[in-house]
Amino acid sequence: MDESVRSQDDSQDDIDDLDEPPRKKRRAKECNMGWYNPNDSSSFSENDSCRKTCKRLQIYNEDISGSKFLAKLNRNAPAGIPSSQWERVLRGEALDLDHFLSSLHQTSINEEGETRIGNAKISLGVSDAKRCVSTASEWSSAWHLAARAVAFASPHHAEELRDYGDFIETEFAGKLTSSHPRVILFDIAIRNIVQGGQVTLLTDRTIHLRFYSAILMPDGVASSASTSANRRSGQSCASGSKSDMCNCFNTSNGCPSSDADCKYRHICKKCKKSGHGRDRCPQ
Repeated sequence: MDESVRSQDDSQDDIDDLDEPPRKKRRAKECNMGWYNPNDSSSFSENDSCRKTCKRLQIYNEDISGSKFLAKLNRNAPAGIPSSQWERVLRGEALDLDHFLSSLHQTSINEEGETRIGNAKISLGVSDAKRCVSTASEWSSAWHLAARAVAFASPHHAEELRDYGDFIETEFAGKLTSSHPRVILFDIAIRNIVQGGQVTLLTDRTIHLRFYSAILMPDGVASSASTSANRRSGQSCASGSKSDMCNCFNTSNGCPSSDADCKYRHICKKCKKSGHGRDRCPQ
């Protein structure tokens, strides 16, 4: 075939493709899932609240971006909810209280990363929270904001969220301050299991007992590890918030605070390396 004729045919094919309407994205159907068994009633939670949650999440997940947009437009929606956490609420995923705490007195805008795979745009979310929950008061502040977001999307969870908040705050009150990091991890472990409440509830005492012995008891298998993990988490959060270089560190007198305690970065303003200030820079 002549090359000119072939190129004309190819061009015509491209035009025909442009005239075709875009194909609709196929939605996942439960009956097509490998685990689906129409005769197995035990696959659904017996709890009425959990069943309501599953129905709502199915609706939200048909259009997450649209649902999130409508939630933000509603005048009754709680203000200050991070965009990434709105998405977790609507997906029924465990929330990150660090991001809620960071949003309470936020003076800058967190940029969400995005990438593309073909024609699909994927949000990478905000990478790091500016602040980490490390005290009982910080947990309470972050939790009350998070609970308002969940209750807005799923009003039937309101009483459960209130009771769970009271339960964790009672644990804080009954423990020495030095044990509060373990209470925070105790809460994280519970919420990671419960997620959005599709199968079980935050107030399920069997889940509380499961993690109470492992995390809060002095002889628990995760008691020592949980404290060190929380300490590392706090350090990484603190270091992540250090955006400016320390001016005192770059003078001849140096900074009176250590690198770990100072809220600014102890690096050289000249070569941008750690270990020395500008006055002692070898370059």
